[in-house]
Amino acid sequence: MYPQSAGSPRADLYVFNGSPSTANVAVHILDEHGNNLAGVAIPGSAPASTYPGQTGATTVPIAAANTLKLNWVVPQDSPEGGPNVSHTVTVNGKSVALDGSGSAVPFGFSIDQAAASTTVVISDTNGNPIRTMDSGARNAGLVKLTWDGKNDAGVRQNPGPYTVTVTAKTQAGAPIPVTQNGKGRVSAISFAKGYPEIQLDNGLAVPVSDLLDVSAPLVTTTTTTP
Repeated sequence: MYPQSAGSPRADLYVFNGSPSTANVAVHILDEHGNNLAGVAIPGSAPASTYPGQTGATTVPIAAANTLKLNWVVPQDSPEGGPNVSHTVTVNGKSVALDGSGSAVPFGFSIDQAAASTTVVISDTNGNPIRTMDSGARNAGLVKLTWDGKNDAGVRQNPGPYTVTVTAKTQAGAPIPVTQNGKGRVSAISFAKGYPEIQLDNGLAVPVSDLLDVSAPLVTTTTTTP
């Protein structure tokens, strides 16, 4: 997929048939729930347009050594309840933002194997540890936790950015690699805390400043030969 330059919202999708015979191809642009958006209105498009692609079992033929080209408009907004293209993002899981609302702050980490013990240390912008949490034994995979915004003495901390450091160990005390750069599909962008916050489908929420990478929208192609 190739977005056009000079700020144009149009994007082009090319499907090349490199086989020696005609191929029947279906292109599906999916939303965050895996639903095919073909024919659905694109949010914010002007003039109004719909997502391209095929529906159901419909396919289009592409002759050998030929290319199918689809033009579409990149969504400009995502109204509440409205369909939009799903993006997968990578976020920095090592930092959290504490607001003044008193709400708990969600964060997460991943481990490739089960850990007998895991420890979370929250530090301020000067690198001073203010809270240590024993999160116990954990299974392999994504671990989702929350911080109540208080230090070890139970005192609520000032709003601002904080750093999360996670250590995991085996039963024998050997360290286990921890990944704190999380991935997920964007389910919403919220401004409820006074700044833009990305909400992911895995339940994590991070400020936009922690965004590291955005993948292309999820597009699938199905090819059959006569």
